[in-house]
Amino acid sequence: MATDYLYTEDKDLMIKNGDFVVGQSDAQHVENLLLLQKGEVKEFPLVGIGLRNYGLAPWHYTTRQKLKKNAGIQLKYDGVKKPVVNVEQDKISIDATY
Repeated sequence: MATDYLYTEDKDLMIKNGDFVVGQSDAQHVENLLLLQKGEVKEFPLVGIGLRNYGLAPWHYTTRQKLKKNAGIQLKYDGVKKPVVNVEQDKISIDATY
């Protein structure tokens, strides 16, 4: 279980009583991996799934399989022991235990 600075739904740093909030951040890490495009993190240029790219293409079986494979690779790279990624027509579910 990773801890980090938490952010709000608007992606602003969460502040409580005048201080940054630190807490369990596994879900935030998965969300960031899904949204990041490869190359956005200059220190680690291969990090990122680029979910927006998949949204531009029809969700055919091969597209879903590519997304599932890419997400599994990226999650393992991030330290998830056994990621379980399910991609359906309009839904992605991820079980990621760090």
